[in-house]
Amino acid sequence: MSALATDMIVPALPNLQKVFQVDYSLIQLSVSGFLIVYAISQLCVGFVSERLGKIKTITAGFIVFSAGSLLCYMAEDIYLLMAGRFIQAVGAGAGPVLSRAIAKDSFPAESLKKPYLIFPLPVR
Repeated sequence: MSALATDMIVPALPNLQKVFQVDYSLIQLSVSGFLIVYAISQLCVGFVSERLGKIKTITAGFIVFSAGSLLCYMAEDIYLLMAGRFIQAVGAGAGPVLSRAIAKDSFPAESLKKPYLIFPLPVR
């Protein structure tokens, strides 16, 4: 979800500028602002998950991301769109951090280091 949220708005930037009738730099702020909030949320989510638990935190992150997406969908002006993008970023920050932490808790370290191939590559 975080990779999708980072890149999904980029093709729509010119259209958003026309729809909201604002300067293009303000539209671009929805991308750079997202990345700043996304980075900060990744720093904070580790502490939160130690208190509440990893599964609860990643579930809450998904719910917050979904709420931000709904707000972006309903946005009637650029400021509401940016608020939705920032809420998306807070929720999206849980994914990359906690997916790796949950994998480390669930599987032995040796299995995480080795690449897993469904179809083995032919040896020449």
